[in-house]
Amino acid sequence: MRATKDPIRVLVVEDTAEIRELLRALLQEEGYKVVLAADGFQAVDELSQGDPSLVLLDLALPGMDGIALLRWMAANQGTKGIPVIVVSASAKSIPAEARGQVSYILEKPFELNELLSKVDSAVRPSMVGPAARAGH
Repeated sequence: MRATKDPIRVLVVEDTAEIRELLRALLQEEGYKVVLAADGFQAVDELSQGDPSLVLLDLALPGMDGIALLRWMAANQGTKGIPVIVVSASAKSIPAEARGQVSYILEKPFELNELLSKVDSAVRPSMVGPAARAGH
């Protein structure tokens, strides 16, 4: 478990309740503060209330999908610098103009240890060497 005075806030945007809750439990166990959104519109609401340190994003979402959310984040000064890890079965479908917002891509199904490693690297990039980020 990570030790920190101020927990790092992670926004999990996932429409499947079981995966959303799994990610919440996993990240909370590691010491992260987790905020949940079931679709892109809820994610925009959460992003408007305070910037997380990281967004975990599924692409296949009802209403506003993950690609639209990436474009929205990139177009907004307050959110365009927030790292995003795409966690999706359809991760290869990210258009080039939306890829700039993405720090890492994990295709479902994913390994939990790999996810935690990417999360840690994304929230503390200055502490990770270039070789560790090469899997981008």
